[in-house]
Amino acid sequence: MIFMPKNYIENPLNLEILLIYSRESEKELIIEFLEDYKQFLKFISIKDFNILTISESTKIVIFGYVDEANIVEEIIKSIKQQFNQVYYFIPIKYVELNNYDKLIDDKNIDFIIYPINRLILEKRIFNILKLIKFENEWLKEKKHLEFLNREKNELLAIAAHDLKNPIFSIQLLAKTIRDDKSLTNEELYEFSDDIVSSSDRIIDIIKQLLDLNSIESGKINIDIAQVNIYEPIKHLIELYKFKSDRKNIKVNMDFESDGMAYTDSNAVKNIFDNFISNAIKYSPFNKSIYINIYDKDNFLVIDVIDEGPGIPEAELDKLFKRFAKISNKPTGGENSTGLGLSIVKKFVDLINAKVMFKNNDNIGSTFSVWIPKS
Repeated sequence: MIFMPKNYIENPLNLEILLIYSRESEKELIIEFLEDYKQFLKFISIKDFNILTISESTKIVIFGYVDEANIVEEIIKSIKQQFNQVYYFIPIKYVELNNYDKLIDDKNIDFIIYPINRLILEKRIFNILKLIKFENEWLKEKKHLEFLNREKNELLAIAAHDLKNPIFSIQLLAKTIRDDKSLTNEELYEFSDDIVSSSDRIIDIIKQLLDLNSIESGKINIDIAQVNIYEPIKHLIELYKFKSDRKNIKVNMDFESDGMAYTDSNAVKNIFDNFISNAIKYSPFNKSIYINIYDKDNFLVIDVIDEGPGIPEAELDKLFKRFAKISNKPTGGENSTGLGLSIVKKFVDLINAKVMFKNNDNIGSTFSVWIPKS
């Protein structure tokens, strides 16, 4: 008995084998021969057949022996014209010995010789199903490769676009410093500071691209352990103090927890690096940022609250999606790749945490991360 591949038994496409028969006895024989495939088998008399009998799930069409071969050819032609998908047609033919070589030489004809041999019919169906399986896998892989190619092109376009301006800026400033001997110390410091800022933009873009690549290629090692969240967040606040001071933004941190969570310390750093950076980036000058850390329902919850413009309701579905850039712009000329929040979401998933967002009632917005405490 031929074994039906398990993945076809559970095939969500509900693959169908259609038998178009001319004799009742032949129908019963083929149904008996194809007992292993009966859950996929549908049958109809050739005199009752019409094109509506074919469904989207029909893949294999078996024709019982018909005296007039042109009827079968007409049906095959009409099916091909009506439907834009691949079908496998198996006519059952009565072949006289003197015509056998002629049929073999005609590569456009597929057939099974009448009277029907059970093993040949079963094997033919089995092989076609395997072929369909390989075709489906190939199409799936093809779509995946096309998707990866589009993403690669988007990444290259973003890298080229976002790196171009800071590189040109560094080049222009460096040439000015080199060629203009009349620059004062104050001007030299200002130009040098601009070079550092442009370099920071380049580093930030490259870091995000590398982070994304590492996550998606499985090169990120996640080590779940008891971690104190306080130190990495405090370190990030100090790291961004220069940028927050330039915009006169005060970053406040309030602890109502021991700060312990069951997580990966590097993932936490990456998540809050993005959140704190974005809060500073999109906050107007002379505002405040609040980082509240507390326990709730066996989770350590970290809220990052800003006093910026929030995110328009129509754009909320873009959050955490790759390359998503909202209409709000950084308030100090900072750069945005549209990758930061998608990286956050990937890290959050890796550590079995949850991330949430809301626009605050009065002003600003809140990003929250819920990290398991045990």
